Amino acid sequence: MYLAKFLLDKLTGDAALDPSGLVAIAVCHGFALFVAVAVGANISGGHVNPAVTFGLALGGQITILTGIFYWIAQLLGSIVACYVLKAVTGGLRISGVGKDSARMDRNKKLKSAVGIRQRQWRPVSVSASNTQGSANELDGDTIKVAQVVTDNCDSTISAGVLDDTVKPIHSSEKHSPSLEAIESSLDYSHFVCLPLAMHPELIDKLVNFQNSILGNNDVSADENLESDSIEDTLGIQNKDFGIDKSIFIKPTTLHLTVLMLKLWNKERVNAASGVLKSISSKVIDALDNQPIFIRLKGLDTMKGSVSRARVVYAPVEEIGSEGRLLQVIINAFVEAGLVLEKDAKQKLKLHATVMNARHRKGSGRSKNDSFDARGIFKQFGSEDWGEYLICEAHLSKRFVYDENGFYHCCASIPFPGKEERKHTD
Repeated sequence: MYLAKFLLDKLTGDAALDPSGLVAIAVCHGFALFVAVAVGANISGGHVNPAVTFGLALGGQITILTGIFYWIAQLLGSIVACYVLKAVTGGLRISGVGKDSARMDRNKKLKSAVGIRQRQWRPVSVSASNTQGSANELDGDTIKVAQVVTDNCDSTISAGVLDDTVKPIHSSEKHSPSLEAIESSLDYSHFVCLPLAMHPELIDKLVNFQNSILGNNDVSADENLESDSIEDTLGIQNKDFGIDKSIFIKPTTLHLTVLMLKLWNKERVNAASGVLKSISSKVIDALDNQPIFIRLKGLDTMKGSVSRARVVYAPVEEIGSEGRLLQVIINAFVEAGLVLEKDAKQKLKLHATVMNARHRKGSGRSKNDSFDARGIFKQFGSEDWGEYLICEAHLSKRFVYDENGFYHCCASIPFPGKEERKHTD
């Protein structure tokens, strides 16, 4: 009986004709009775079980014609019995019958779960890039975003901007696991930053930094650099160290990153713009209505070592009331439901990126790309980049640039001291 059951489990594994396993069990028992009938053909019951009927016919106890009549009647009776059993049991599957049947049940549950999830949300979108931008200016991540989502799709996220008053996204949407999963799969589309590119003297230093490393002929001597150190730099075989022009940050985009955001449709972009504008007075209070200055000094690495660097940045050595300022900005976006939970928990390291291997163009790019920055740190590791006034905060869009070369500004708020700087420029 157990051998027959094992064989039938294999034969009816997909359970296409018998999802409840009832027919398989009935036939298994029939095989067991057949063995008994084959041993002793005198056992009665041929009118009940097909296997018994076959055994009786084989033993000569009944004629073949009688056996055929019994089999037809038994077949019809079995069909009726199976439907009755299925109706009584509600089609519940019998445990232990058909391994592949269990797999099919799991697939059904998975499809059902997907169906429920699809009813909870509709497709969302990220505005990936401006078609006016040069293809050479766009990072490969732009293509990734564009492939995952499309513009102008409906969204279940609800956030509005009404007369500078921002309504937070509902908590059910803010913490929805499905929305969190969707957003996690997309790349960051926008970010809040403190622009530095409006300071010409800082831009000049950054250009000299890049030219010195690349060995350009038009490098302008910096009074802070000795001639022999420049000559040493020019001797570096940049190709062997994984250094090329594409991994340097464009000087006109230099900034301090405050917060990375995933704003996949116009509604969320508008909501984020409203959040930034709504906290202008809170920012002024956090700064005690005083200008805020920062000092950049030296170099440091992020995501790697000096010999296998992936990101090189200039750390912020001094800044006035940065603690309160940054917290006001971050808290506002978190409360509005525009920040992923994992991003909200990360500790902010205020920095100005100057080199990033992720920006590398060409066939040499890889997921874990890096470069040898030991020669760079030897020359510029203690570089004093200077002290600069922070004039404003921007909500900027990645991969899209304004006429001044900086990232496209979706919204901005001024800081104390901006107007005074305008008059002195």
